[in-house]
Amino acid sequence: MATFSNLGIKLIQTGEESGTWGTSTNTNFDIVDQAIGGYVSHTMSDSNLTFSISDGSTSDARNKIVNFTGTLTANRTITFSPSDLEKNWYVKNSTTGGYSLIFKQGSGGTTVTVPNGISAIIYTDGAGATNGNVVNGIGTLLTKGIIPDTDDTHNIGTSTLKFKDIYIDGIAYLDQVDVNAGTIDGVNIGSNAPATNLTVDLINIDGNNIKSTSNQLAFITGGTAERIRIDASGNIFYGARTTTSAVDNATAYLDTNTTLQSYQGTGIPHMQFLNGATTVGSVTNNGTAASFNTTSDYRVKDKLGEIEDAVERVLTLQPLLYSFIGSEEINEGFIAHEVDAVVPNAVTGDKDAVDPITDAPILQQLDLSKLVPLLTQALKEAIWKIDDLQEKVEELQDAVSEI
Repeated sequence: MATFSNLGIKLIQTGEESGTWGTSTNTNFDIVDQAIGGYVSHTMSDSNLTFSISDGSTSDARNKIVNFTGTLTANRTITFSPSDLEKNWYVKNSTTGGYSLIFKQGSGGTTVTVPNGISAIIYTDGAGATNGNVVNGIGTLLTKGIIPDTDDTHNIGTSTLKFKDIYIDGIAYLDQVDVNAGTIDGVNIGSNAPATNLTVDLINIDGNNIKSTSNQLAFITGGTAERIRIDASGNIFYGARTTTSAVDNATAYLDTNTTLQSYQGTGIPHMQFLNGATTVGSVTNNGTAASFNTTSDYRVKDKLGEIEDAVERVLTLQPLLYSFIGSEEINEGFIAHEVDAVVPNAVTGDKDAVDPITDAPILQQLDLSKLVPLLTQALKEAIWKIDDLQEKVEELQDAVSEI
């Protein structure tokens, strides 16, 4: 009785096949030729297929490379037979209709699914009618890419054995990226709604531009808290502010030795201060000097009367020469808490205040422009007294001249 190898090659014993040995041997060579380098295009009918190999004969299933064609209306299963066959194949799903081919061997073994238009390397382990498995040990080599047999399982390289360079002409879709002292050159990262955040230890930008394809570029911290936004018009928003009419709070800090420069034409504000949508102050220039302006429009004021006792109040002010601690520069000015007793609205903060958390001093501040109205009124009162005294002197001079 003839015996056969795993691939169905007839094993001719010594003295057998007298007169037919050449025929059997040639068939064996054909089987080996198909197994090693054979190619076949196999047309599928629109149904499941048992792909069989028979001992001692050639067949489509023996070929190393099998290109499946035909029109499908559903996913179809291809079962390799016999169930004890151990063999690998290069297969391609070239069917039309957009459906997958599912390769199996045993009724309870693992399967490999090859999507439409995709190629794969598969292997049958010959574990039997029940347990026979079709496996994809190296992932799926595709005409459209590389797809693993299971999701979120296989790595490319290790922490110690790494690939050098990866060249991609297209888009890289990544759930998470951990870039350690690397560079990202000309690649869009994330999506409109990325599944996870991008973790980057260091980014070196080799170029001139950071681009956003939307109408804004936002910087977010703490998961969802937007801190800075640059809109399509070049406006920069801090904190939760997202439009020019927003009223959210934010603080911008500049490091030491930092210069903030603004280039504007004459009369155009370098900086505007808003309360809601109303401008309450600005910094402008006249071409040679800067002006610091604050709201003084009659439409926002209620007149309560004239300033009283201006001269007496001015006399209580204590102008002095001083220098800041640690500086030798001599200045003329006031002490804030002393002015606070005379013109409270000129002073911000409280005397001897400290931060309750850091215990750092919270220094009082003085707006010297708030002293101008008081000084103006005091000057007017002084002029009135001078005029009155001048009239009395003239009257006395007239009286003396008549004596």
